[in-house]
Amino acid sequence: LYFLFPFLIILSGKSPKILFFAIVLTVIANLNIKTDSIYANPVFRVGDFLCGMGFYFLREQIRDLKFGNYLHLTTVILLLLACKNLGYGYQFMRGQFIIVPLFGLWITMVFYSKSKIYNNKYMEYLGLVSYSFFLWQSVAILLGKRLIRLYPDVNLHLIVVIVFIVTLCISVVSYHFLEERVRKYILQKFARKNVE
Repeated sequence: LYFLFPFLIILSGKSPKILFFAIVLTVIANLNIKTDSIYANPVFRVGDFLCGMGFYFLREQIRDLKFGNYLHLTTVILLLLACKNLGYGYQFMRGQFIIVPLFGLWITMVFYSKSKIYNNKYMEYLGLVSYSFFLWQSVAILLGKRLIRLYPDVNLHLIVVIVFIVTLCISVVSYHFLEERVRKYILQKFARKNVE
């Protein structure tokens, strides 16, 4: 998908209208995804990717909305309801065509928000470790599935909380002892080359 990004930019013409196409693709994928291998296939995730691009192209219009705060609150409520009602069992991407656009809209509004809820040192730190969190999510999913098999009577929400905390802890360690060290090493290496 990252490889396709420059071509998708050209094809989209940097128009927010790509959102409509993205949602149609997500609906089609949503109806066809039944297994892990298809779920992880980039062809079935193009709609999600295009949705993110579409909201980026739409960001200026969203920023200038008169009732932005109400839209923000409504989006968060709808997103919580969608995640609660569409996220049960091994449904893979059930409701993805609803959840992905809502997330896209929320992230776009957060980008311009001056709220202390988003703009504080804790949220900034979570932003720093978010890439590590993303990289470790497959481990989290496997852990969650294993816990469900071992403890079928345990509340699913409790398993989600446990897996989230474990993934966050691994992400923090990974960020400080791997990601940051590699980043500093690369920066120093390039700095030396530029001096020479």
